[in-house]
Amino acid sequence: MARRTHMAENEKQEGLQMEELEALAGEFTLDDLAEFDNELEFDVSDLESIKPVYTTKEKLKLILMNNTVFSIIKWCIAGLGLIGLVLYILAVASSDISESLTTTLSKGVRGALTTVSNLLPFSLMEILAIVVAAGILGYAGFLIYKTIKAKEGVKIAGIWVQFGYVLLAVFGAGFLIYTMCYGVTTNRPQLYKTHLKDVYYPGLCTEQTLDSAMIYYTDQLNEVAVEGLSNIYYTATGNSRYASTGSSIKEISDAVNACFDLAAEDYAFLKGGKVTAKRLMASPLYTAMGIGSIYSPLTSEVLINADFPEVAVPMQVARAIAKQRGITNDGDASFIAFLVCTQYAEELADAGSSYNMDFIKYSAYFDAYLEVGGVVYRLGPDMHLYCASALKESVKKDVIAYTKGIDTLYGNVSNLEFVASGDKTSTSDYKVLAKLLYKDFNNKISDGDIVMEYDSADNPVPLKSKKYTYARYLISFFAEDEGGDWGSAVDEVYEEYNPEPLPNDGTGTGLDDTAA
Repeated sequence: MARRTHMAENEKQEGLQMEELEALAGEFTLDDLAEFDNELEFDVSDLESIKPVYTTKEKLKLILMNNTVFSIIKWCIAGLGLIGLVLYILAVASSDISESLTTTLSKGVRGALTTVSNLLPFSLMEILAIVVAAGILGYAGFLIYKTIKAKEGVKIAGIWVQFGYVLLAVFGAGFLIYTMCYGVTTNRPQLYKTHLKDVYYPGLCTEQTLDSAMIYYTDQLNEVAVEGLSNIYYTATGNSRYASTGSSIKEISDAVNACFDLAAEDYAFLKGGKVTAKRLMASPLYTAMGIGSIYSPLTSEVLINADFPEVAVPMQVARAIAKQRGITNDGDASFIAFLVCTQYAEELADAGSSYNMDFIKYSAYFDAYLEVGGVVYRLGPDMHLYCASALKESVKKDVIAYTKGIDTLYGNVSNLEFVASGDKTSTSDYKVLAKLLYKDFNNKISDGDIVMEYDSADNPVPLKSKKYTYARYLISFFAEDEGGDWGSAVDEVYEEYNPEPLPNDGTGTGLDDTAA
């Protein structure tokens, strides 16, 4: 009963409220509403005073989408290429400017990039090349798709223009880095005109000096080769460590870096930070192109072909490090690599280095033998083969394995083919060929025949190309080391390192001229 009474009271109150609202609505007219509208004031400035709140991400997006800001960024990056071009032109125009830029700005950029690249265990250059190529091709593919689907030609044309700007920006940034790390260094005066002129200035080279130098490097190569380990230093490998010495690329580059640091105490221009050499991931491609090592200017990396024989690796690493330190002339870089890997490796060995420095020296003398031997071969294959007869047996195998057979070494002078590396190679084969070819040696080469021609000792004039620069350095190194007077003959070197002496006919040549 009480519940019904309560519900009745609620209904009564709701009815009264509705009556009051209807009465109130009846009191308002259209004029009242118009008057109320006039009293309501609205100003646009009220909205302008409201400050929207954006997140950092939203703010950055708004800024980058602004056409003016985008244009400024775009042209600034593209302008880097113009800066690089100006610096390159200045360096080419003046060797003094090239030298100055190499030892200041370029050195700083190279050092910074090397510090970053050393942190990565892989080849940054190859990864960067893949990413850039994939990005450009992907962007181009997207634009081609949009062009096919688009109905507004003007809009699509604008997108392609933007693509051109992107390419220009990428090229500009890359060219500036290339210029700073490599381009400005290419016009430096050669080292024999500056830092090495008082020690290893290439002098007059005649038949006699070249002959003596070839025998000298044959002797040095024999001396540094480890006894009893036939063919120990030749191992083509793609593994993380080389089979012969058990060394990794990093361990080899650490040893070469130590040699460079010691050399920098005598030659300040060789100072630089540590460089960790890395393997090229696409080594088979570089092998097909005959490339053993690369200095990448864009990443300031030293990259080594993993498929090259072990005997070549230390010198390949040293050459690339020399270029990373601003010595971009091939002849200069090769000789600095040789100098560092012989003299300073020996000093470290004497100081008790834990690394096998004989391996470093062997690689250097092996490289020098092939270089000087190449010049001797151009003069005539007979003297080249005659010197080869004095090589130690294990060294002969290395040379043969490295150059893929006797026909590669001496052209088509013989149909003789040697067995694969690792098998016994008869020294008598060398003696027979030497007898056949040395017979007319003195008749084929006239007195005073000059391999590298000079107007005078103070004014060197190389042959038609710079390919003899490294050989000239090596000959001057021999002259400096031996005082220009080294009297060992081929037969003496042969007898020291081979079990069976060459037959001697009493003429002092070590060969029987009447033998067929």
